[in-house]
Amino acid sequence: MRTGERTIPWDAIELPGLRADGTEIPLSVSFHVDDASETDGQRFIGVMRDISDRKRIEHRLDEKTEQLDEVFDASPIALSIRSADGTILRTDERADELVGILGAAGDVTDETQLYGSDGESLTKVDYPFARVVESGQAVDDVELYVDRPTGERRWFIVNAKPIHGADGTVTQVITAGKDITQVKRYQRELERQRDDLERELDEVFDRIDDAFYALDEEWRFTYVNERAE
Repeated sequence: MRTGERTIPWDAIELPGLRADGTEIPLSVSFHVDDASETDGQRFIGVMRDISDRKRIEHRLDEKTEQLDEVFDASPIALSIRSADGTILRTDERADELVGILGAAGDVTDETQLYGSDGESLTKVDYPFARVVESGQAVDDVELYVDRPTGERRWFIVNAKPIHGADGTVTQVITAGKDITQVKRYQRELERQRDDLERELDEVFDRIDDAFYALDEEWRFTYVNERAE
């Protein structure tokens, strides 16, 4: 199309084409008006490109996207993908629930304090996501907890893996997290039962009048009551 002295090309459109053998191929077709001389008149030039390779790549990308959708839908753990600047690109329902527990959309708030398994409070540079962006290395099996306003303590285990760009820098981070509060409660209950059992055994052994002792496989004493001493 021509407006004054300017030539305005038509946008490329995709159309099916047929080879001589009857097989169909995808084509990209575009036209523009040639600036021909007045004697030649106005001419239209068309360009057709075989975009089979591009279509195959797009098809593979679509398949990978569908597979990723299925992984996110089926995953029993919280999954999220974030850009290096912290922007959330994708999450699943479990991740949304986790974010709700932590109290923020996409990250913990300034009012939310996370703690490591040693009980030390974490700064944002200590978070798994920030550590991955800083080091470019994966972070595995990080245990942390948060005390909710209700007084409930929730435990989580987090893994984070970087995705690198062509220049080697971290462009995205995949994070997987799981609520292990019930596991921690079960562990604490087992520890209490073990401690109670050890105290009961000590009391039983102390009441034994005969000399009583125990040895390990290397003949070292592991227990000796007063009579045995």
